[in-house]
Amino acid sequence: MSWDRLIQTDDLRRGILVFTDAYGNSSTYSGGPIIGSSRVTLCNRTRKFHPGKASLNPVDHRSFVSECPSVTARCSRYSPSNVTWTVKGPIAAVLAYGNVSSTLPVPTPVTDKELTALYNTFNKVLQPQVDVGMMLGEAKETLSMLRSPFSLFPKLIQQCRKPRTVRGSDIKYAANAWLTHRYGLMPLMMDVDTIRRAYLKGLYRHGGLRHSTSRVPISDSVSSFTTSSTLLNNVAFRWCFQQTTKTFAASTILFRYNDLGPNLGLSIYDLPNLIWELVPYSFAVDWFLNIGSWLRTVVPNPRIEKLGSCTSTKRETTTVIDLLDCHPDTQFGRIDMVCSGRFTSKLTSYIRGPGSTLPQFPVVDFEFRSLKHVADSLALTWQRLPKLPSHK
Repeated sequence: MSWDRLIQTDDLRRGILVFTDAYGNSSTYSGGPIIGSSRVTLCNRTRKFHPGKASLNPVDHRSFVSECPSVTARCSRYSPSNVTWTVKGPIAAVLAYGNVSSTLPVPTPVTDKELTALYNTFNKVLQPQVDVGMMLGEAKETLSMLRSPFSLFPKLIQQCRKPRTVRGSDIKYAANAWLTHRYGLMPLMMDVDTIRRAYLKGLYRHGGLRHSTSRVPISDSVSSFTTSSTLLNNVAFRWCFQQTTKTFAASTILFRYNDLGPNLGLSIYDLPNLIWELVPYSFAVDWFLNIGSWLRTVVPNPRIEKLGSCTSTKRETTTVIDLLDCHPDTQFGRIDMVCSGRFTSKLTSYIRGPGSTLPQFPVVDFEFRSLKHVADSLALTWQRLPKLPSHK
């Protein structure tokens, strides 16, 4: 793909230190990372995308922003001769040299994550305002749970008080209680809140061009260390480096409601997803193979007119350099004055293009989203294990 240069700005400078000795003689040291900002935005004008009334061009955007205030440090050496010198300038920025890059990276689309975001966005738009169909399908289990909603934990406490060598049944009971809480009580509370909000806002929807967006995290990484560096005139500075990188994919769809009436999940177009949701342990399959969102997306639904979509991948790298202290690089010296300083920079890369064609099969994703997801998996696995023999 060829890009047309749309916007480019450049306001960068290098950090310069000024060393002044006791006699007023000055020397400079330059070579730190670039301070300021830089931005480049490229746009492809030959591949315009027209979803309904809106137009979209593939975009490649990259930016670098950094800042570092000037600070002053004064040190003295009293042997073999009494010498005092002063260091002034963006010290933290110069110390960051070699650890921070101001080179604008070329972003790389992450196709599978973009497709997951696209599925999530379509599913968010197409899902019922109040899923009455699901409520009716799970009415039996809901009524059974509501007979004794608070009896799980007291019973568990009573069983844990019994002296046993192996508490396999207690652990399994705790797993059942956790899953009941996560996939019984919490969904019920969400349904009640959905009905409350629908009552306050109304079920009839607004017409015109609408849009919806979803984001999917790809990776997060954090690195940090504390070290020291010696600059000119034998001044040693101790500083802390921390860098955080976040990458995520996003998707936006444009659509228009053809039917402004309420969507209660009772139409024939909601039937495939409803049947799948009522299958035992379908929620566990959706952790890694989101069939539910896929069914809702691929089944034609005349209630909504899909006007188009776009997907994007964004990476943000934030770097922080904290100046902790300084001292003469000799045992015959002292610090007369030191000021803390900080260098911060943010490097961003972003690429956007027209939404990909949805594949014929769901996207496989074996990543755990949160600690709750891990706890769900462990509880479900322990629940299905055979009963352990008791030791008398």
